[in-house]
Amino acid sequence: MRKLFWLTALLGALWLWSCSAEPTDSQASSSVPPTAETTGVPMIAVTTPDSDPTPTVSIDTDLPDTDPGDHSQATETIPNTTVTNAPVTTVPTPITTPDPVTTAKPTTTTKKPVTTTKPATTTKPVTTTKPVTTDPEPAKGTPISVRYVVNDSKGGYLTGTTVQNVRYGETTSTVVKASANLGYKFVGWSDGEGEVFRSGDCPQENSVYTAIFEYDALELPIVSITTATGGDVTSKTEYIGGTIAITNCDAQYVLEEMDMEIRGRGNFSWNTPKKSYRVKLSKKQNLLGQGNGKAKSWTLIANHCDQSLIRNYITLNYARKLGNISFMSSATSVDLYLNGEYRGVYLLCEQNQVHEDRVNIPENPESLLTGYLIEMSNYAAENVFHAGGRAYETKNDLSTNGDLYNQQQAFIANIVQQCWDAVQRGNRSEIEKLLDIPSVVDTYIAEELFKNKDDGWDSFYMYYDATVSGEVLHFGPIWDFDLSGGNADEGCDNPEGLWAGVSGQMQDNGWFCTLMRYNWFRKMVAERWNELKSETDKIPGDILAEAKAGFNAYSRNFEKWKIFGQRINLEPPQVTALRYYTAH
Repeated sequence: MRKLFWLTALLGALWLWSCSAEPTDSQASSSVPPTAETTGVPMIAVTTPDSDPTPTVSIDTDLPDTDPGDHSQATETIPNTTVTNAPVTTVPTPITTPDPVTTAKPTTTTKKPVTTTKPATTTKPVTTTKPVTTDPEPAKGTPISVRYVVNDSKGGYLTGTTVQNVRYGETTSTVVKASANLGYKFVGWSDGEGEVFRSGDCPQENSVYTAIFEYDALELPIVSITTATGGDVTSKTEYIGGTIAITNCDAQYVLEEMDMEIRGRGNFSWNTPKKSYRVKLSKKQNLLGQGNGKAKSWTLIANHCDQSLIRNYITLNYARKLGNISFMSSATSVDLYLNGEYRGVYLLCEQNQVHEDRVNIPENPESLLTGYLIEMSNYAAENVFHAGGRAYETKNDLSTNGDLYNQQQAFIANIVQQCWDAVQRGNRSEIEKLLDIPSVVDTYIAEELFKNKDDGWDSFYMYYDATVSGEVLHFGPIWDFDLSGGNADEGCDNPEGLWAGVSGQMQDNGWFCTLMRYNWFRKMVAERWNELKSETDKIPGDILAEAKAGFNAYSRNFEKWKIFGQRINLEPPQVTALRYYTAH
């Protein structure tokens, strides 16, 4: 019986050892050995202290808190194959039952969902491109068509034979060259080739290679306008629809494609090849962050009569510093593309209009007591009235009711006439009751400083707020200085003496010529001039700084418009003698 007992104990120990050393199929599927948590029963931990060669056996009755699937918590102390000593017969007989061990199989099923991620990591769909690379090579002499095209005909063109037939293994394509149009640059071919010249193509199948062109962005922001018709802007009275976008600027000022309407603008300039435009956006914007606020109406000024392109820019930015003119348009130079065609450098400005962030006066078309923005102009054609022997045009909306419209026109004509009569009489106190003298003085200084040919001809603005008791007539905003700074003859090209305040010119400004007769007004001008001298002294430096900052863009404009040496409007000989942008 004792032999049978020891034999039974020995067989039990061997069975227990075999279970630890050779895991079942379900156990083999995981690198994590069974634990109390996976089996549901206490596990046996076998340790062999250094001081005692005899193994000791203990039962772990505390289930671990860690996830049985967490490999970082796994140990390898269970399958200890060094346990061969017979005293392991102290193991309780309940552990020898195989049922609890086999119940560990359900835990292995939790591993299967993990293996289902393999299809996501397989790259087999990518290998479907192999048939392309493993297509049988064409037979020698097989005819193959090779075509060369451009991504945009406005951007560039190709020279050479653009449709060629080659024979595989026998001939290759001849030279084709990609050339960019003005305002564009070549950036490469659709297959990655970067040279403008290409030849030697002989693909295995009929192929098309596209020359890619994009805007040649220089120093200035790019304004891109596309009309709905795809055609040019031909009217300065009728708007046509389209879109506008602004790029090549700080990210905060980029304008994604937006709906807008566009028409022509200007008087003399409308008859030049390079035309000016007025744009009305579908939504208020502060373009390039340069305006006094968001608005829909903006202008693009061509400056075709100014071969420096910056007379208006310098004047408008100077006038914004004067302080006594309540609104002055901002101005910044941009490159304009119209329907993909490079049109040259334009000046982006705010529209002179009644608006809360521009000429901030009321605009109530159905009331006599409203705001009035007016322009003295020899081109006056709509909403015209006369005062002081000159033609004026009301620029804000008036009533559609004929009687009220006539009353509004008579009302503002009477205001201007009263002011004119007071100036002619010369009584200072009377004049100051009717005119905003600080705005008159600042406007005069700007017109005189730059010797503006148009100061008595056109674009001379005033405004009046009829809703204010005791209101006065204000001068400004100033506008249209392309024929200033020596860029027109008839005397205003002479750097010596006065111009705007001296009568006897072809079309002088009677307001200034009369006021400059009075000592009190001349004294006010002198005092204000001295206050502004620090700003006026900066003008030569501002001219050079702007010309340098946009030099490449300004120079390119005259590759488009080859007008150096030409008399476009009233340019004097000393201007037409200049044949390079740096000279201007």
